[in-house]
Amino acid sequence: MGPRPALQTRAPERRAVLSTDRITIALTAYNRDRYFAQALRCAVRQTVRCAVKVVDDASDHDRFERAVEALGDPRVSYHRNPRNLGIIPNWNRCIELCETPWLSILHDDDLLGKRFIAGVLPHLGPDIAAVAVECPWGEDADAVHLDIEPGRRVRSCNVWRFLTGNLSPFPGVVFNVELARRLGGFRPGEYPNADMRFWVRLMDAGKVLILDAPMAYYRISGEQDLSEQAGSVVDACHDLRLDLAGRYPWPFKAAARLVAESSALRMKKGYESLYGQPVRVRSFDPESLESRRKRWLDHPLGRTYLRLFHRLYAAGK
Repeated sequence: MGPRPALQTRAPERRAVLSTDRITIALTAYNRDRYFAQALRCAVRQTVRCAVKVVDDASDHDRFERAVEALGDPRVSYHRNPRNLGIIPNWNRCIELCETPWLSILHDDDLLGKRFIAGVLPHLGPDIAAVAVECPWGEDADAVHLDIEPGRRVRSCNVWRFLTGNLSPFPGVVFNVELARRLGGFRPGEYPNADMRFWVRLMDAGKVLILDAPMAYYRISGEQDLSEQAGSVVDACHDLRLDLAGRYPWPFKAAARLVAESSALRMKKGYESLYGQPVRVRSFDPESLESRRKRWLDHPLGRTYLRLFHRLYAAGK
């Protein structure tokens, strides 16, 4: 059999478009190519064009390189690692290769809305560490409408965001490259939630803004079965959230811990629903947490205390 044909990626339309030299989208790739053309297309066809770098982590084929060559677009470049680094070191490779002040990393199976760059660009400033958009996730990208106008509401990311979830499942974040390098990038030793911990460090080092618009999509696919790792992900996130709960003033530490525990239970149940099997954790006893949560919510003073905590700390300003 002859070589497989290059991935089908049509060249961009030849018309006047807005562009920026301040942002790079780094598209990571390794071997799998089922959704690569779609991811590359969404990066290239932004309403405000930017540099796009495909960072290939030493795949066993040349289809990614040929897809970039077929585009014939000077803003799109291909970089192949001399050896396989692994997912987290490859994120750092993206930071290393970036030649613009701001960077967004996109996995080969995720998506960005076509107005993503246009949406985040006006908010990039000297005191900003990162700008994120809302990022739904699921198995059916066609069910989500990403080509919308950027939301009018912009809020600051605070600890509450991580106490109850994450800044983003991963795509849809633009961050300051110089600051990322100063912070040491993503830390492989923090797997499996190295991204979440990196976002927290960015929040601690500067202002992180969130646009109230779903302009990115994190795809759950059969090629990305994390069922065996789900328990360790829940544990790692729970450990981090308990640390974050300790940042609140002493009158609200108990409330913050309860919110963190509720997030752990919700995350565990979410993975069990996604994969259709039990998720085993080591960092907490689900029954004990559920019982403790119920006692708080069943008591009128407990409910009042939690409502007050929510009112004071939930909303980013």
